Amino acid sequence: MLCKYAFGGFPNAWANPAVVTVIVAYIVNMQAFPPYMLTGQDWQTRNAALYLIQKGGLPLLSSDAAITAFLNDHVFSIFGVVIPEGYVTLLWDFPSTIPAFRFNLVTLVSSIIFFSLDMMDILIPAIFIFFYSLLVRFFLPLITMAPAFQGDIILSLLTSGTLFCTLYVLQWYGTTPVTVSGKVAYALSAAVIAFFVMGGGTSPVGYMFTVLFVNLLSLLIQVAESHSARKNIETVIVSKLNALKEVENV
Repeated sequence: MLCKYAFGGFPNAWANPAVVTVIVAYIVNMQAFPPYMLTGQDWQTRNAALYLIQKGGLPLLSSDAAITAFLNDHVFSIFGVVIPEGYVTLLWDFPSTIPAFRFNLVTLVSSIIFFSLDMMDILIPAIFIFFYSLLVRFFLPLITMAPAFQGDIILSLLTSGTLFCTLYVLQWYGTTPVTVSGKVAYALSAAVIAFFVMGGGTSPVGYMFTVLFVNLLSLLIQVAESHSARKNIETVIVSKLNALKEVENV
């Protein structure tokens, strides 16, 4: 009942109730949420994820080294790429107060199933991930004084609940625009807001604030959509009425 009157109900919500709940919990008890795992100085290293591991911020899985070695020898060697230890752990179980943020592999597998069954719209998540990754890769080093073009995209996507929120929270029913142009504007705005709120990742609840901010912005986008739709309808109706009048005059 509270959600119905405060947020407009399930299909017409102006904001995601779960997001607001997490934000309230964070404000009431910040100690329950871990702080950023990397400082601004930490981001200046060439490999922020590796630095996070070395400082003990990410306990590695016992099988991480073996899986990483296998992938480097049989998969990434084809492309001349070597990944350091730790990314397997990030993919499998990233420490977070919010359980849904932890298991990135489960999120990826489930999203692939939903996309293949056409149960989810891929436009907003795809645009968000693409542009947020670009911002992290090219603009984060400019802010943190890190080596140019060395922003850690994988770390940004596998922490802060980025994957889960992008796929399952960002486009909550009623909070997103309905037109293609509106969805593009929504996703781009979310990417920019996420970059300034979360930076390169490891934020405990930064994505929650991102969703709330972009939900508020979505109200303006939806007003513009309604105005544009009304204008188009009026134009069509007027043109048809004029055509009927011309036929009657003849």
